[in-house]
Amino acid sequence: MTTVLMDVAEIRFTQEHVYDSFNANSARAGGTVELIEAILAGEKRPADLPLIRVAPKRGAYWCVDNRRLFVYKHCQLGKIPVEVYDWKDMREFELKWRNGLATRGQTNEGRRVGVLQRTETPFPRSPVAEPALSKVTRHMSPEQQRRHDAQIAALRRLREERES
Repeated sequence: MTTVLMDVAEIRFTQEHVYDSFNANSARAGGTVELIEAILAGEKRPADLPLIRVAPKRGAYWCVDNRRLFVYKHCQLGKIPVEVYDWKDMREFELKWRNGLATRGQTNEGRRVGVLQRTETPFPRSPVAEPALSKVTRHMSPEQQRRHDAQIAALRRLREERES
């Protein structure tokens, strides 16, 4: 395993769906919306959390930490630290990759993912979420979505300024 910086846009989802919460049995685990908001507020960074794990297969990098990948892609974080494994190092890569195999055509070969909502927290509309595979019953209001999108745009501009 090695740690490298990799653009989240280049990393693919192994699974066909992600849930909007990190643990169905514990509210303390939090949800994807809470992590998105913490990142947009500058309270958390990917380096503050366990790094996502990726491995190469068929010319692409695939991730087994699909919920955090969704958050990072949604926030358009650009390059983040990741742990790169050999595909055979962890059985989890193959198991999750097979889970998403049937829907690769719908997810643009793993570039998008379905979102399954199991909390009452309003969920943002996202270009990363594949509508045909998603079950979100409670979206952000139009005003909440506008503010949310403006925060993402501001974070992206800040990142681009730092990179130039």
